[in-house]
Amino acid sequence: DAYVLDLGAGSGVLGIAAIGLGARYTIMVDTEVQAYEACISNSALNDIEGKVRSVHGSLDDVSADGPYDLVLANINA
Repeated sequence: DAYVLDLGAGSGVLGIAAIGLGARYTIMVDTEVQAYEACISNSALNDIEGKVRSVHGSLDDVSADGPYDLVLANINA
């Protein structure tokens, strides 16, 4: 029943998996337009649009939405 942030979401796979594993709601955020669009598309493909929100931006754009129970990040620097 967790409230999850997927930071640097890419395709959204971690956020989508969190929903599949029982998370209540996931916010997926990425600075790349292609990643943001992929999150939207993949959420629709997995029929979970009401359980996720995709954001084109950074941590600054979603920090006020917390606190989060879990923060996921798969980031290469």
